[in-house]
Amino acid sequence: MSITPVTFGMAGVIYTEPCRNEARDELWLTEGFRITPWTARCEWRSDEMTVVTYHHAQEALVSPGSYQFQAPNVAGKQGVVFGQFFELREPDQQPEAFNKIILTAFCSRGASSFRDLNGTWAAVIWDGDGRQAHFARDSIGGQTLYVAQLDGKIVFATDLRAFYAGGMLRSLDEEAIAQFLHYLYVPAPLTLADGCIAVLPGSVLSIGLSAQQETYAAPRFVRGSRIVNEEDIERELESQLPLFEDKLLTAVADCLPKSGRVALTLSGGKDSSVLAVALSKICPDRVLAFTVGQSDERINEANDAAHVCRALRLAHQCYVPTDDDLARGIIEFARIQDQPFGDPAALPYFLGMSQLPEDCTVVIDGTGNDYYFGIPSPDRGLWRYKRRVEIQAKLGPLWLLILKLMSVGPSSARRLSQIWRRPVEESFVAWEGWSHSELEKLFGRDISFADTQLWRVMRVADPADWLKLLTEVVCGIWEPHAAYRKAIYSAQALGKSIRFPFTDNRFASFIQGLPEQLKFRDGVNKQILRAYMKKNLPREIVEKPKSGFIFDLNRLFVNPVFRWHEELNKAGLLRVLPKWPQQSIDELLKRRDQSPGDLRWQQRLYALCLLATVLAVKDGYDPFSSNDRKL
Repeated sequence: MSITPVTFGMAGVIYTEPCRNEARDELWLTEGFRITPWTARCEWRSDEMTVVTYHHAQEALVSPGSYQFQAPNVAGKQGVVFGQFFELREPDQQPEAFNKIILTAFCSRGASSFRDLNGTWAAVIWDGDGRQAHFARDSIGGQTLYVAQLDGKIVFATDLRAFYAGGMLRSLDEEAIAQFLHYLYVPAPLTLADGCIAVLPGSVLSIGLSAQQETYAAPRFVRGSRIVNEEDIERELESQLPLFEDKLLTAVADCLPKSGRVALTLSGGKDSSVLAVALSKICPDRVLAFTVGQSDERINEANDAAHVCRALRLAHQCYVPTDDDLARGIIEFARIQDQPFGDPAALPYFLGMSQLPEDCTVVIDGTGNDYYFGIPSPDRGLWRYKRRVEIQAKLGPLWLLILKLMSVGPSSARRLSQIWRRPVEESFVAWEGWSHSELEKLFGRDISFADTQLWRVMRVADPADWLKLLTEVVCGIWEPHAAYRKAIYSAQALGKSIRFPFTDNRFASFIQGLPEQLKFRDGVNKQILRAYMKKNLPREIVEKPKSGFIFDLNRLFVNPVFRWHEELNKAGLLRVLPKWPQQSIDELLKRRDQSPGDLRWQQRLYALCLLATVLAVKDGYDPFSSNDRKL
């Protein structure tokens, strides 16, 4: 198996029984990772636990090199935490002292103690007396964490590639594959590796006699009090702007490296532009903003970003990917993914970051701001969601049977069945994955999404509060599976550290305490952020409409250098599972060719090609190495 090693992360093993193969464990704990000039490698050992963490040295607050520590032990519990943190660590605090503080807090307050950890991180705690292991993930889900139980031990890592390097978890989980094709990400707790569990964002996975996940994180979106009078709203907004700036500048300053330049992913939109303003006030000479541009001026963001940089006098770098960059880049980008995530913007983001100078070792990214402000949206899908919840509650198990009978009935009944089967989750993302009926044809059996984390959240939500539900789904479910991973995996593959200032709990708490109208008003969110932009940027920048980043997927499908889907199909790789009928794949290819501008077929084909490529490169697939497309 050809695995691209992980750059930064954590892997470890807990021996729950006397039998152990330490030599084999040492191999995968080492071979799954690579050492860079910025790596601080820390080994944590005890009689029952071995953990190895690979940090960016600026995050570990130590010099690059290798370190050995005794795993901290408090009241019979041993633990290690890996990640990035705001404000908690003293400038000269050694890693073992910091881990002991976290462990002590857990011993006294349990899972709720993780609310105090401010940043993106993963933690493991072994209770030797109670014979129970606890695995925790940060509340926003920026850091991944995977766990598997093998004979006599529990193995865990922040990247599935560490497991693959050790020859573990070879078989695929078909349910995870189906859900990836549908959602365009693999929803936790599922993973592509059969037998491996992903820890949910803001949760603790406890494994003893049984395995269960417990949510510790408090809701991040709070509506806030209401102000009725328009003049009072403007007065409150003006009075809160200095406090907003103070919290913003503090969060950004804590993300900066001690030396060297810092790169900012700048799209020209609100979030990244506000970060540009903050950086221009703190360290303008150390900032390099970078933007991924496009040859099609109708969807090119580079001009807006350049305008922001001119106004703030920041250095700016724009990169427009060529056909050759995209052809070779999609293979390289698939190589660094432990499991695929189908955000179409991920590839150009990765390619843009790859163009940064070597002295830009830290990247600042604006992901994470929507969670506190809420995501106002038209009630698209709300009526259908409400009715579905009501009908399901009344009919119970008969609901699925009725839909199945309708699907084989007259054409009118089939159309109604399709309407009701159409995923409500399409209201929460900007793309469309494979439908239920398409997946049933592909897998030859019924496909259900009733147990996904998305539907668990939707079942307990108040259908009347569409704003809260939409915010939780987009920010609490989609972003951890796609947006954060897009940024983190790209940066780590290039040996860089990536920081998310908007995830700082101090900034979040301030926004949560604001009145509702300072967050969203008249269907428009981020009111105080917009007011801050007006004070610091030219009017034409602030008032110009801004949409999300758009990448034309056809640049991959009709690329003259490498026709991605055709080459994969020719090599027989699009049939990821042997039982899949080639007819379903041929039908998708035909529909994409007949309607190349239809996003439905573009995005379905993108998901299938990405899945096939991620799996194929692990088996040595490299279309640019030889004529037979194999290493």
